[in-house]
Amino acid sequence: MTQLPTWPQRVLQAAAIYNLLWGTWVVLFPNHWFDLTGIPHPNYPGIWQCVGMIVGVYGLGYWWASRDFAKHWPVIAVGFLGKIFGPIGFLQSVIQGALPWSWGWMILTNDLIWWLPFGAMLYLAFKKHSDPQQRAADSGKQAAEPWSLADANTLARTAQGQTIGQLSSKKDVLLIFLRHAGCTFCRETLDELRKSRPSWEQHGLQPVVVHMGSNEQGLQMMGQYQLDDCPVISDPECRTFRAYQLPRGTWRQLFGLRIWFEGFKAAILKGYGFGKLVGDGFQMSGAFVVRDGRIIAAYPSKDAADSCSWKPALQAMILMSFLFVGWASRPAIAQSTGPVPGPMPNSEVSVSNSQGVKAMADGEISQIQQGDRVEFATDLQTVQTWTIDVHSQRGIGGFTLRRRSTKWPENLLVRIHTKGLEQVRLVIGPKSLQETATTIYSGEYGTTSLKEIWSEIQQHTDAKGETKTTTRQVNLAPRVPSPGTAYKSLRLMDASGKELEKKRIPLQEGEYFQWTVPNEWLAKQNPEVVQIQWVDFFRG
Repeated sequence: MTQLPTWPQRVLQAAAIYNLLWGTWVVLFPNHWFDLTGIPHPNYPGIWQCVGMIVGVYGLGYWWASRDFAKHWPVIAVGFLGKIFGPIGFLQSVIQGALPWSWGWMILTNDLIWWLPFGAMLYLAFKKHSDPQQRAADSGKQAAEPWSLADANTLARTAQGQTIGQLSSKKDVLLIFLRHAGCTFCRETLDELRKSRPSWEQHGLQPVVVHMGSNEQGLQMMGQYQLDDCPVISDPECRTFRAYQLPRGTWRQLFGLRIWFEGFKAAILKGYGFGKLVGDGFQMSGAFVVRDGRIIAAYPSKDAADSCSWKPALQAMILMSFLFVGWASRPAIAQSTGPVPGPMPNSEVSVSNSQGVKAMADGEISQIQQGDRVEFATDLQTVQTWTIDVHSQRGIGGFTLRRRSTKWPENLLVRIHTKGLEQVRLVIGPKSLQETATTIYSGEYGTTSLKEIWSEIQQHTDAKGETKTTTRQVNLAPRVPSPGTAYKSLRLMDASGKELEKKRIPLQEGEYFQWTVPNEWLAKQNPEVVQIQWVDFFRG
């Protein structure tokens, strides 16, 4: 259940003492404040004394509420409303000339300084009571036991009685978690999923939606977006959310400026509107690629406005449908049409054999997809720089890179010749079908600007066959000649190999993305084999 801080108790006790002192002062000396501000005494001081009595009684309520502010939140809510309406009434009186501006000092100490802590306490109380485990405790029921990932895949069932494990054994599953049915971003998610039907149907993918409402609400929700044939899982206790390690959101993730801006666009400009809150409004969403009950890729939402986190998951499924399945399959023969930027001076360029494998003294590239062209060059003077040029027709592709030397070079440059770059990934492991640990470094970029966001995804399967996935944001270690210069692994280059001064996407003919794979990622495990994958948002 939600753990609460202790500062609200001290704040409420301070508010109680203040109210009691202020109320006593007004009751005993009703004309004192009028003398201090230089206005005539009231004709009926008893009315002003009644105000002091009411404020003092509020103090008793605050002291009582300090024992458990989340339980006694209505007391705080009533006080908070009074602290909002008080300043409004003061402004009206000032405008009408009934009160001087000097009375604003009383408004400051009585009302304004309490807005932030009282608002924060109500937020924390709402967050606690929105937690499904807390709701069960409040109703006198025993909280449901948490599920492991294996439990979720075998116990969580769709409205038709199917499990995630059963569905993912037949098709790759795109598992989409929604925040709640009334969320405008979740409505956008379902609408975008409907629009993308040709893509996931073409590749034989199966979307499965997990929500916090009842089965009836889920079926009705899917019907509104013409997704009746997509399985839905009702999870009001959020056990499947927890099993897939989707957390509850922070203030910034739920109410930050970006959320308000994107919410206005989705609800008003795009017309998705708002609905009734169903379930835990603090629960974050996300999307996962599941195959045979194992998580292949995880895409937890960054914030509430990250409504289509399933899109990169869908792209990854399309990509991994021919990358991960074919560990032992015959690689496609690489294309060789079109010019390639010339090799670096004093370099050796690889050649392709009849298997589509590009081999040279220090490394080897294989599993090049049909329609892609990959060229491999090594600096012969230092043997510390490998340069790989990639030309991708489909915009979604990848290859396997194997080192033959004892360690990876100091510089691994991947020059990706696409119009845009939505995502690039470095996959380390598994080395074989028996391997259990996989590390994925996944970078995402804006569609119109070059903004790197890197995540490290760790996947491990234990002896029971349960796959655990953890995701964390990673920062790149500085590798710059002079301090104070921001390090970036991705640069936009022109046809001559110089960095573009003006960053604009899509790229023009001859321009390309140059990705310097962070050396520390390779040195950490020194794997023999890695995979490099990319997705171009201008693909096709």
